[in-house]
Amino acid sequence: MSEPPTPPRGAEPAPRTYLPAIQGLRGLAALSVLLVHLYLMPLSVGLWSGRFPDGLLGVLGTGGRGVELFFVISGYLIPASLRRHGSVGRFFYERALRILPLFVILHLVVFAVGPWIGYKFLAGIGPLAYAQAFLANLTFVAPLVDMPLAQQNAWSLTYEWLFYAWTALAALAWGGDRSRHLAMAILVAGAVLVAWHFPAASYFGLGLAFSRLGSPRGGGRVAGLALGLASLAAMYGLCEYVSVFAGLPFAAILFALVLDPGSGFAGLLRGRVLQYLGRVSYSLYLVHPFVLFGLLAVGTRLGLAARPLWAAAPLVFGVGARASALAAGITYELVERRLRGWLERLCAVRPAAAGRPAPPPHPREAEAWSPVFRKEHPLPKT
Repeated sequence: MSEPPTPPRGAEPAPRTYLPAIQGLRGLAALSVLLVHLYLMPLSVGLWSGRFPDGLLGVLGTGGRGVELFFVISGYLIPASLRRHGSVGRFFYERALRILPLFVILHLVVFAVGPWIGYKFLAGIGPLAYAQAFLANLTFVAPLVDMPLAQQNAWSLTYEWLFYAWTALAALAWGGDRSRHLAMAILVAGAVLVAWHFPAASYFGLGLAFSRLGSPRGGGRVAGLALGLASLAAMYGLCEYVSVFAGLPFAAILFALVLDPGSGFAGLLRGRVLQYLGRVSYSLYLVHPFVLFGLLAVGTRLGLAARPLWAAAPLVFGVGARASALAAGITYELVERRLRGWLERLCAVRPAAAGRPAPPPHPREAEAWSPVFRKEHPLPKT
């Protein structure tokens, strides 16, 4: 990543907009989700001819808790993103450019190819059910209306969008008239109700709390690394086998160490592999089920299920992980960077060509940002 430009003399230094440890935490979250699918997806098609040791199964089964880490990161970063964009419209425009291009491409792939290959619920589906599933998945409401998911991991994006909307409404409510406290109370009550029915949403709140606090210090290198790894294991284990709420205290310890640049755990997250995985984490998160689906189809035809577990497992994990990382890198470059850049230029040209500069934010929007999300210390850029 390029360095920010040097501010002119006499100007205040630009705030720090990038924390490598958060990038690495993204990579760790995406990697853990990939690992659990490297076990579960072959299992779902009967590829494993033996049984993994119970201890290893217990560890692999916790990998899906990486989603909670993504929620903490979003809770921490989104207030800064709102403040930086200065209006609800510009904020959601940027979020759409970030999320939609890759998601829509994969969505179209699933609904174009799925009926032809008999993919999940699309096998033998009727026209009306097809249209309903297409629209419900495209608009991210499928998990809310109990409809089948077309993309295996896209359910979490529904709750990401809900959190974006809640945060924007909270900022606007705080910048409103005398009824701001009533509006905020209603929003907080709604957030508590959502977290009660969907406990993982409470991890957005944890990140939001950290966005209001200064960056902690004092983790230490050796002690910070040991405490971070122990907290990660405790959080994953408690979330998976006890309660999602039970993992919150350990997630708080973990994220405090992530924000402490002197901690050994933050140093681990700054490693090259996790930095790469963090950079392509969105692509890796969405694309790897497609890669594994194709590899499993090939492996089944080659008779991989007949091989003993000790021979098949390294092949599946090794090839699956490398192919997923490679595919994520390609989609990141082609879609997240190049296609997004082209869309940004396309959308930026049209108002200028029409002689209509972008309007300033509505006075209520402009008033809303500074009181509720003001921070003295810099926050990273999403």
